[in-house]
Amino acid sequence: MTQGKLYGIGVGPGDPELVTIKALRLLREVTAIFAPCKAEGEPSLASRIVCQLDGTLGAKITNLVFPMSDDETELDAAWRAAARAVAAKLDDGHDCAFIAEGDPFLFGSFIYLYEKLAADADRWIEVVPGVSSITAAPARAGIPLVRGDERLAVVPAPSDREAIRSVLSEFDSVIFMKINPVFDELVVVLEEMGLLGRATVVIKASTTEERIIRDLRELNGRKPGYFSLMMVRR
Repeated sequence: MTQGKLYGIGVGPGDPELVTIKALRLLREVTAIFAPCKAEGEPSLASRIVCQLDGTLGAKITNLVFPMSDDETELDAAWRAAARAVAAKLDDGHDCAFIAEGDPFLFGSFIYLYEKLAADADRWIEVVPGVSSITAAPARAGIPLVRGDERLAVVPAPSDREAIRSVLSEFDSVIFMKINPVFDELVVVLEEMGLLGRATVVIKASTTEERIIRDLRELNGRKPGYFSLMMVRR
């Protein structure tokens, strides 16, 4: 039996119309679609995007649990279990897709699955890029990121205030990802550096729940949530 092919497919930041033509074609062609979720019974944003795009695709989706944990042993066990589930389908000759919000290789859960399966030289894997929040958020906010020789940094927001100052000082534009846990520290440093007025937070870019916050004081000490990022242009 011929082994199936695995497609790691980026389905964009939230708006189903941002899913690429190639991604939609492949999602309709494959036998099975795998999607990451934080816990059983909690469909991912990627699943919701796909089901909005084409309601018939929901019947193909199997959720794989990728827990929100800092325990490397727990995470590795989850990734291995996911890899076994996908490999079983591939070994039975089924072409499969693994869907990820944004782009599969940009902070994507697909990376961990890819690393487990790519070690097997017989695996046939293709990555299909998607629109990421890193490009969607500036477009929605109307903020050009870089021009000419300007330098851009895309970093998970550090908890150390000196590290925040360093990246803000070194680059012309900065996109901070994963801002929720360290949002208060970011605001303090921005105020100290006189950059608070140059920071914009975009929450759930391109979705029906999108919020664009240009004055961070509007949050009144509240954290912006998981699907959010911050753009700072010096």
